[in-house]
Amino acid sequence: MLKRILFIVFTIISLYGVAQPLYIKDSIQSNNAKKATQDKLFFNIGKFSNYLDTFKFTNDEEQLETLELMLWEINQYSINNKQIDRGINEIMKNYDALPSHFQSTMLELIYGIYPGQYYTQVYKLIPGIKSARNFAIASKYIFNKNPTKENYKYIVQSGKKLVTNAREQWIIKALLKDLNTDSAQVILPDFDSLFAWQHTHGFKVIYSFQRKNRLYHGLAILQNSDGSFYVDSSNQIATFPQLAKSASGLPYYIINGNTPQGIYAIKGTAISRNSFLGPTPNIQTKMMYEVDRQTFSHDLYCLSDLDSSEYFYRRFAPPAWQNWTGLMEAFDAGKIGRSEIIIHGSVMDKRWSTNKSYAPFIPTLGCLTGLEIWDEQTGKLLTSTQLDLVNAFAASPDPRGFLIVIDLDNKPEPVTYSELMQVINKL
Repeated sequence: MLKRILFIVFTIISLYGVAQPLYIKDSIQSNNAKKATQDKLFFNIGKFSNYLDTFKFTNDEEQLETLELMLWEINQYSINNKQIDRGINEIMKNYDALPSHFQSTMLELIYGIYPGQYYTQVYKLIPGIKSARNFAIASKYIFNKNPTKENYKYIVQSGKKLVTNAREQWIIKALLKDLNTDSAQVILPDFDSLFAWQHTHGFKVIYSFQRKNRLYHGLAILQNSDGSFYVDSSNQIATFPQLAKSASGLPYYIINGNTPQGIYAIKGTAISRNSFLGPTPNIQTKMMYEVDRQTFSHDLYCLSDLDSSEYFYRRFAPPAWQNWTGLMEAFDAGKIGRSEIIIHGSVMDKRWSTNKSYAPFIPTLGCLTGLEIWDEQTGKLLTSTQLDLVNAFAASPDPRGFLIVIDLDNKPEPVTYSELMQVINKL
């Protein structure tokens, strides 16, 4: 029976692959994609650099708010130079005097831009940190630099002193699980059962294949509601490049961290009001705990409300995948309180990713980001893997489906078409 299902999955040529696009590229335009608009940010970063170079600490609330906004943009675009370095160093000297939310901004910034540089200071901060989120960032920061048994014990002992609510306890639990996981090893079950499992619910599925090292982009494919894969004009399985890295590169269990692995419900498409994401339609995805069970399951009543939430969630994967370590990341992230992790495009200036391993993509705050090229004079959309994916998904009428994010391995390179086809052709 399984072989017959797989035969159907991989031999049917989907009619969706040649459908007319629902969203027309020529109608999409953004002023934020114009060079004149983006040049203003370059100018602002110059002002930020000069300001930070002469920065003297102050506890004036208004000035700190302005400074925090500057630091957000510096972190978002992963910018550092000698002037900024001096300013960050001055702020870190006065870390204890910062408001809690500003401390969080600083920890997030040094995690992404200054890995290990403030190891000694952050190590000493850990026992006194009150916020579970800040504690997790600081702990992961020192453990990345020095992953020893002594540091793990130090983190565990310091974490026991935190006064936490239920949600914060899940952050600490996810942190300790992360620190106990071999970061170099990725073990995946066979993909045949995963692709065949789609027939149990009959909804479309987007699979986003990534590296555990999110400094490199991955590829997505689409399985149609009939079980076939969406194909391009050459009748080849279509792939859609995506970046699953957040600006800071924080782990999945921290808000603004990398995209969690696991299963998401797809609820349709929408147009974002966020000027950084741009006007290209996005795909709305929801995690468990972000929505109720009925919404997450698309009204699949075969799963009992009497089941535990974890059992309920695991049932959306085939048996061979229910103990896959990456499966529970999206579940845990939803329980911790992460939300609005969607599939979207970007109008952000690609000059900022020059010489970065993820170029020409620009990270955001943990969503899956497609690659888009815009006319810098008119702001019109030229090419978009995001739009291609949206139109592929919208080629069949039901707007619902599922997303599964999977880290293939930890190679320091982008996921390629040929290796993805090797994974599929092993069936």
